[in-house]
Amino acid sequence: MCACVQDFDVEKYFLRDDVQHILKQITGFDVNKIFRERKIDDLRPPEYKLLTTKQLHEVHLTFVHVILYRVAQL
Repeated sequence: MCACVQDFDVEKYFLRDDVQHILKQITGFDVNKIFRERKIDDLRPPEYKLLTTKQLHEVHLTFVHVILYRVAQL
């Protein structure tokens, strides 16, 4: 990567008020849509497991793969 890209502070520009204003205009900001009630058909109680660090890492990787697959299907 060139030095100009490495020195570029993305967060500094992303959090600027004018940039946030533009992003809100592009994506919309409908409070009613954001906080709407949703009907969840398959609501199950949480499942707790005692895992080793290795098992936790494997579960995490599995969920990352599932998420990437679902995003690719959009």
